[in-house]
Amino acid sequence: MSHISSKVNVAIVGLGRLGKRHAENLAFRTRHVNLKAACSVVEDELAYARTELGIPATYTDYRSLLEKEKDLDVVFLVSSSNLHSEQIMLALEHDLHVFCEKPLSLTVEEGLAVHEVHKKHPTKIVALGFMKRCDPSHDYVKKIIDSGELGQPFLVRSQTVDKYTMARFQLQFAKTGGSIFMDYNVHDIDIARWFLGSNVKEVYALGGAYDIKEFAEFGEADNTSALCRFVNGTMANVSASRIAPHGAAMFTEVLGTKKWLSIGFVPALNKVQVADEHGARYECVEDFYGRFEEAFLLQTQDVINCIREGRKPRASILDGLYASQVAIALKESFDDKKLVQLPELELS
Repeated sequence: MSHISSKVNVAIVGLGRLGKRHAENLAFRTRHVNLKAACSVVEDELAYARTELGIPATYTDYRSLLEKEKDLDVVFLVSSSNLHSEQIMLALEHDLHVFCEKPLSLTVEEGLAVHEVHKKHPTKIVALGFMKRCDPSHDYVKKIIDSGELGQPFLVRSQTVDKYTMARFQLQFAKTGGSIFMDYNVHDIDIARWFLGSNVKEVYALGGAYDIKEFAEFGEADNTSALCRFVNGTMANVSASRIAPHGAAMFTEVLGTKKWLSIGFVPALNKVQVADEHGARYECVEDFYGRFEEAFLLQTQDVINCIREGRKPRASILDGLYASQVAIALKESFDDKKLVQLPELELS
């Protein structure tokens, strides 16, 4: 892979709730970055980019950005999920590196098409936004697994949840996000693959719209749970909730033949314990970004360093493709109430 010794010229595409976080990390918290351009269809977001981030060039059209910004090195895609695969391919065709928030694609066919285009541009990295791989706690557990201290890992339990206050916002987003499995559980799927060292073989998913009934109107759920069996015989249980009453209660647990390890079982905001008339307790982290703020920053810094040093990213196109494949199978299982077998992907 090629490397860049000077500053990396970056464009950010998408400046919504998460896009602004990525843009701020690039603008203020990551070395060797020149944040040159921004793209959004929302004028207020572009005004924010100009006035608050000092980005000199703003666009409402992604293709125009690619055509006019001739000295870009990388695009950071934090756009709508249904746009990711096309935008990645366009960036590669303009000889650019890419960071893309999850998911890679909403269909396996789209993901395979991205893989084929990337093969024509092997010196360019495509990094996927599975920031748990950069979270210090998850990274620490992976090192324990790789060292053999855990013994043989055989089960991962992982859940991704939002506080109930986000549920109404999710009603609109969920219509184009590719399902709760694609929006939430791709993170759990990816971390299970990473920890267990295998791909998923079969899945069975359950769930329903237990509180926000409107999700059921378009075949969605506010809570789900699924079982996954991997090719190497190991297992995962992945769950999702849009209506957690107390906060972003995300945890991961990996069971091995010598040790069991848990990450974030108590979603504590900090190390302060509150004692009052309700007893002793911890206040909870409010949202997904609050829980993984450090991981998001470390991920951004790692992508920039990958480009500068000419090395591969922590999460690749194939990691994104496999995660999307499993999420699609989970949705099929949920819809049809059946066990779904995953075919082996034919990668040329």
